[in-house]
Amino acid sequence: MIKKIGSKVKGLSVGDLVAYAGVPLGAYAEERVYPADKLVKVPDGISPEIAACIMTKGLTTYYLLYKTYKVSANETLL
Repeated sequence: MIKKIGSKVKGLSVGDLVAYAGVPLGAYAEERVYPADKLVKVPDGISPEIAACIMTKGLTTYYLLYKTYKVSANETLL
């Protein structure tokens, strides 16, 4: 949740629940300063726990598809 925000940040507000994925790392920190352009606003009705799961699944999928194994056109993904 955003506690403070820079004067030049647009599209985010104090109190917004946000998520991030990528660098700089530090997900175990209770609070941190993070670049606003790397944040994703969590939609209303989605809990922090669900938001964290969604971000993790997306990163895992990206990593597996683009960094671990090159999927070809004749293959099927499950």
